Amino acid sequence: MRESLEAAEEAAATAAQLGDRRGRGRALNALAAARWSVDRLPEARASAADAVVVLEDAGDGVELARACAAVIRIEAVAFDPAAAIAAAPQALALASECGAEEVRVDVLVSLGLAHGHRGDPSAQDFFSEALAAGVAHGLHFQTIRAYVNAAGVAADARDHARLDALAPLARALFEDYQSIPAQHELAVMLAWSLRDRGRYAEALG
Repeated sequence: MRESLEAAEEAAATAAQLGDRRGRGRALNALAAARWSVDRLPEARASAADAVVVLEDAGDGVELARACAAVIRIEAVAFDPAAAIAAAPQALALASECGAEEVRVDVLVSLGLAHGHRGDPSAQDFFSEALAAGVAHGLHFQTIRAYVNAAGVAADARDHARLDALAPLARALFEDYQSIPAQHELAVMLAWSLRDRGRYAEALG
């Protein structure tokens, strides 16, 4: 993690010295991800926002779409769901225009999470669209993220029926993709749900 962070910081500084806007934007995208991975959330948010500014006139629509998606993801997960929702239409349009389906799906997942944080039942509609597209296009990371967040929103909303419907599909996919962290997250969500339903022995099992 530390190596990735240092490499991204160095790449961003070098690109800035060279006046390479596209390279700097890509490096800032990588820096946002690296800072997020070590829980430096405000700095990750700033790096993603800087990447959007740098890439706006750099002639790289796909990388700009990725930067926009990163801003939306960070806002939805840790800061301001309303900001994520407000920024999403432009990011979706840009991703569709560039043919960046993985970015479009990522934004849909973030929209589902943002609406879920606000208690909006339409959250699951965004997850459903993201899951369908993710599976159809073989987007492993985005599909895992869609399932994890859909299950999390369902668990938080005490929507036990939806969580029960999602769980076997999610579990099978996580096993197929060998995603151990996602399997653990799903197990925790199911345990919470079972506890809330008074099924304590099953929750502990």
